[in-house]
Amino acid sequence: MRDVFVLHGTYGPAATPYGCTHIRLLRPLSHPSVSGKIRLRHGPELAAHADVVIVERSWREETTIEDAERLVALLHSKGIPLLHTMDDSLLDLAGSDVPARRLAEIRRVVALFAREAAGLIVSTEALASRMARLNPNVAIVPNYLDETLFQGPAPKVRDRTETIGYLGTRTHAKDLRAVLRGVSESMASQGGLRFELVGGTADPAALPLFGGNGFRALEPGLDHEYVHFVPWFRRTAAWDAAIAPLEDSLLNRCKSDIKFLDYALFGIPGVYADVPVYRASVEHGVTGLLAPVTPDGFRDALDTLLGDRELRLRIARNARKAVLETRTLSVGARLWPQAIDRLLD
Repeated sequence: MRDVFVLHGTYGPAATPYGCTHIRLLRPLSHPSVSGKIRLRHGPELAAHADVVIVERSWREETTIEDAERLVALLHSKGIPLLHTMDDSLLDLAGSDVPARRLAEIRRVVALFAREAAGLIVSTEALASRMARLNPNVAIVPNYLDETLFQGPAPKVRDRTETIGYLGTRTHAKDLRAVLRGVSESMASQGGLRFELVGGTADPAALPLFGGNGFRALEPGLDHEYVHFVPWFRRTAAWDAAIAPLEDSLLNRCKSDIKFLDYALFGIPGVYADVPVYRASVEHGVTGLLAPVTPDGFRDALDTLLGDRELRLRIARNARKAVLETRTLSVGARLWPQAIDRLLD
């Protein structure tokens, strides 16, 4: 059994791990199927003996290149191997609300960890190709969701549509803007639907991007930590359809299909960008609809989906069944200890 320590960032006074930390590391490495192979400890600071340390993304939110260098030197001095894991191409962050100087520091930190690590664990083939120039010892472990958080029946598909939704971070504001006119036109043609935002894009400061009429933010409040957020979302978000636009960019090409997994397990039929990220997992007309990332493309797909209850029901059932059978930790958690063993060997 390996003692694994995960170094990760946190937010808020309670030092809460990020949602991606739960999804990518804490849930997989503590899943019952790997209990005989992994003993997990974690936090923003190294606080226990470890056979291997896994650093997520750029570690803490405020990590400097000097912090990263000190950590690498400490692990080298103790003979503890370092693995680095990411689910986004942080080398290609640009145009966000993060100051340019901080973005440059993040890129330096990520590059250092990638070069100095014994190996890298990433979520997609595109991200593996992007990072291989810094470290060729790369393992791909796709995202899998914890089935225990999604137990129970899926929400029922209603006869009358009322709400379209989007779940994501503020880094996707540009993706949303690319299709928003089409979403608004579809809402109007269906009789004045609501559009609900959950996540970073639901920040009140971001709402003016989406106009005013028919748009609102849902805020989880004290249920913001991932393990509480999932049941909160199931109780709160009664969406008839959800969207996942994604513009073609270097950053987006390296992203995973996590929104498909989320929407599918929540029982929500989705319209997804017709890009490689989603083409690989969404079967058009069966587990979702693929649409060009244009206003007209998303309007037409939403009109089709919202106007056909049987199609929504069929897609919701098919997508949930496919993800439960192939993309939950009951299937995929075992890939994590396998990846760690291979990289260290």
